[in-house]
Amino acid sequence: MSEKIGVILTSHGDMAKGVLDSATMIFGKQEAVDADIFPDGSRPEDLRKKYEDSIANFGDDAKVLFMCDIWGGTPFNQASQIVAKHPDRMALITGMNLPMLIE
Repeated sequence: MSEKIGVILTSHGDMAKGVLDSATMIFGKQEAVDADIFPDGSRPEDLRKKYEDSIANFGDDAKVLFMCDIWGGTPFNQASQIVAKHPDRMALITGMNLPMLIE
C-alpha cells in the first residue's frame, strides 16, 4: 500500500490557485492537493488555519509537502513553523511552478 502524500500549494495572491487550475486541466482533479492562498489584507493566522484544515483533510498519517511561491514570505514562514514540528512527515520547497507540481 502506498503512502498518502498531501500537497499544499501556497502563495501571495491567487498564484497557487492558478497553478492548481492548470494542473487540473492536464491531469484532472487530484484528491490530496489544496491551494491555500494569502490574499492582500489577510492575517498570517488565517493562512495557518487554512494549512491546518488542509492537513486535517489529508488525514493524520499523511505526509505533507508544502510548495510555496517564495522563500521568506508569509506563506513560507507559516508553513515552515508547521513543518518544524513534524519534520518526519512534512517538507517544504519554494519556487512553486506548474512543471514542479506536474513532476
